[in-house]
Amino acid sequence: EMDWVGVTSQYLGSGWRLVDTFMDQNNSAFRDNAFFTSKMTINQNCIFIFEKEHSKLNDNTPQYEATMVEYNAPGKMTGGIGTTTATTSPAWEPVLAHLGTFGWELVKILDTPAMKFDGIGGFGSLTFKKVMWMFLQRKIVTSAPPAEEKSPPAPAVPSS
Repeated sequence: EMDWVGVTSQYLGSGWRLVDTFMDQNNSAFRDNAFFTSKMTINQNCIFIFEKEHSKLNDNTPQYEATMVEYNAPGKMTGGIGTTTATTSPAWEPVLAHLGTFGWELVKILDTPAMKFDGIGGFGSLTFKKVMWMFLQRKIVTSAPPAEEKSPPAPAVPSS
């Protein structure tokens, strides 16, 4: 598990803006052909890149907030003797369009090595979900102070 909130909140909370993320995956795999199993150990490092206007370096007023959405892209794995092919259909446009209506802007989509297997999709195929992380941010909008409630003006009394 990645503590992205802990990492990003210290920067976003002091006026920085998230501009990019990068995932470094150091993989080492072990395969046991005798039992047709494979084990994989994956080490991941995620780097967050922030920026701030030079004129605001000493201003720690938060300007942006961020969120991360875990998106499960549908995929299918097919195989035969000696070959395996995996295809993924991301189709994340509806998710991004929906979040965009609330002011969220996409910073980065990270393709993680994680997969969630659904089951058998037919002879020789397996369906799965490829886990992707969508990092988004939006400008913090402070609402205007509520308008003072004023009594309606008294009706004008005609003078005689």
